Amino acid sequence: MTPLFENHHFPLLDFLYPTQTLAYIRQYLDKNATALRRHRAPQLNLPSSRTFTSTAESSACSFAEVNQHISNENRDLEALESGNTNPSFTFEAGQDVRTDFNNALHSQTSSEQTRKLWRLYERMQELALPLQPEERDQLFQRLNSSSHSLEPVRTRLLFDTIPVAMRQAKHYSHGISAALRMHDLDKAFAMHHDASTTLQESYGTALMLRYTIQHQKWKVAIGVWQDYWAHKRSRPNPDIWQEIDKMPLSILMEKISDFIDYAMLTAQNKVSGCNGPELNMAVALVQHSLSIQAREYELSVQARMLDKFMGLGQPVFGILRAAIIQNFSLGAKAISHSRFALRLYRRVRIRFPDNLDSVFLFKVLNQLWLIRSPAGLYQVMEDYRKHLGGPTKQAYRLLIQGFSYQGNLDTAKSLFDESIGQFSPQEQTEVANHVLFACFKRGSIVQLEDTLRMLQDKIGYRSTQYTKNMVLATHARVGDSDSTMDLFAKMKADSWTYMIVMGMFAKRGDLDIVMRLYQQSISAGIKTSCSMINCLVLAQLKDGRVDEAHQLIEEALNMDLKTPKVVPQYFGARESRTQMWNYLLLHYASQGDLTKVGEIPRRMEEVGVALDNMTYAAIMQGLCVRRLPLEALKILTKVMPKAGMRATSFHYTILMSGFFQTKGYRYVLRLSQRMANKNVKPTFGTRNMVLKAAAATNFIKRPATSSEGESPDLARAETILDDALKTMNPNEVALPQPNPYA
Repeated sequence: MTPLFENHHFPLLDFLYPTQTLAYIRQYLDKNATALRRHRAPQLNLPSSRTFTSTAESSACSFAEVNQHISNENRDLEALESGNTNPSFTFEAGQDVRTDFNNALHSQTSSEQTRKLWRLYERMQELALPLQPEERDQLFQRLNSSSHSLEPVRTRLLFDTIPVAMRQAKHYSHGISAALRMHDLDKAFAMHHDASTTLQESYGTALMLRYTIQHQKWKVAIGVWQDYWAHKRSRPNPDIWQEIDKMPLSILMEKISDFIDYAMLTAQNKVSGCNGPELNMAVALVQHSLSIQAREYELSVQARMLDKFMGLGQPVFGILRAAIIQNFSLGAKAISHSRFALRLYRRVRIRFPDNLDSVFLFKVLNQLWLIRSPAGLYQVMEDYRKHLGGPTKQAYRLLIQGFSYQGNLDTAKSLFDESIGQFSPQEQTEVANHVLFACFKRGSIVQLEDTLRMLQDKIGYRSTQYTKNMVLATHARVGDSDSTMDLFAKMKADSWTYMIVMGMFAKRGDLDIVMRLYQQSISAGIKTSCSMINCLVLAQLKDGRVDEAHQLIEEALNMDLKTPKVVPQYFGARESRTQMWNYLLLHYASQGDLTKVGEIPRRMEEVGVALDNMTYAAIMQGLCVRRLPLEALKILTKVMPKAGMRATSFHYTILMSGFFQTKGYRYVLRLSQRMANKNVKPTFGTRNMVLKAAAATNFIKRPATSSEGESPDLARAETILDDALKTMNPNEVALPQPNPYA
């Protein structure tokens, strides 16, 4: 056995040791890499080695051949140490390892593949094979993409192998990311500082800012902030906010509020006062958090942050302006945010009237038009006149459109009279159409005729197809069938013309006239639209032909239906395939047929027809008809939020009606409170249900007339009634009763 180990200080008999013994020895023994390689190379080829038995071509191998192989390996290692590498050694052994390494780089990402990749990298280190730059970059990416706890350590080791002079920005980013994953903030800050001083630019700043803000490491955060601005150049720098933007907005605002407290405390202990980097960073954080739009957050958190900012003594107009725009950006559904934005706007217009410019007012006006706020529109109109001498042309258009949509004809006409000189003839026609739409919303034929004469006298308004359809839709809206048919006979009908007339008769259930109009439209070469099919389905359901309606809906799936360019809501129609399914679903729901109520939504999903708010309302109605309001409540509280649907006052009206029928008066009152908590705007219908429930609750508590002749205490019911009457929408009350299928 002596010849086998004459070049080693001690013998190792591989077959006597468990698997991986040599790997642990290599890891923990204090030996240099060359000595370990000198030991491992001959051992792998001994007849007693496990590796030998699995790779040897023949089980019969003489000790002379083994000694010869060992001596060859030793000569190769000595040549490697002296710098005179053996070409056969580096090419045959090293090239195979590099090939395996590159194959592993391009394999599927998994924990096992990443560990295999790292073992191949260690083997390349043993063979003194340098990594190519692209190989190192890919290895960095694989390690950073892995969630294993060892990968940050390996990334740090890989980073440390790069000489300082050769480190690039991407290397620092990987190193900082690994240090933060290990929660080694000191090392991460040192790397960030080295990058700033060596490269004269800051890299990894976004990661550092997010980590320090999340963990409230304010001193380090300020140091990172100073390093960034000290080395910021005129050329574009990395986005320092990209990681902070990934935080939930409410949490970000909470952290900013805490940082403002720290900044104010630090400023009080400084002679220089509120002029240090802490205050600059606090202002920048607040400004950036308010620039993030269309993302939900808690209002109380934002209000706390704004209150904290007021104490900094910094200019607040820009901050309040950004907060107003951010709250409005959530749209009409976020009623609480819109109300908060209006409160902020009132503060701004009182405290900073000189700062109200046309750009800011137009942004506010655009959002107020979207949320349909009459009070807000009046305030902006007043500010335009008070501070800017009057609205701009774009502001006039939005104001007229906003008031017209609310049916406020007098204000719309007054604004149109003011703006006549600012619009070209083509633009005047467009704005005039908005004024006519106010007449349609009010359902007033007399006012429509007067408005048409006024427009003809003032701007020479000429009737278009849109105007004729508007007049026709107004007559149909009030149910004047004779005048509607007279106008229809004199018109050159288009798709919307037929839809308006068909819709009026479909609501009455007059199937014969609807079918005759549909056939007439086909003969006239009018392409069938979704709204026409919707009218046919509604008429068939009204006439009791449920199977025919269902068959028509199935056939419509293969029809090429037209989508008109005219805005559908102008004539009270919806250009959607979902509507015809909702008509059928509402029919079964009104009958309490829960089997069909469950089948239709599944069929809609099968054929790719989207479910909307009305679909869920129909399901809830079916459950309430069968006196199962608690099951309908689950649709509101669980199913709709999961589907991304927001409940409206119509859904609450259905639920309140269901609970009222089952004498669940307490549930009606709780739903009213839920509406307030969820910022759902109450309607006259919901207030009426709450009024009934409150009155019924009081009657249950006390008899109608006691033995002493006392009246029941209805103070709460009277309060609800008074509140309902004061907040009633005149247009809502003036409209005819809605049909059960709409």
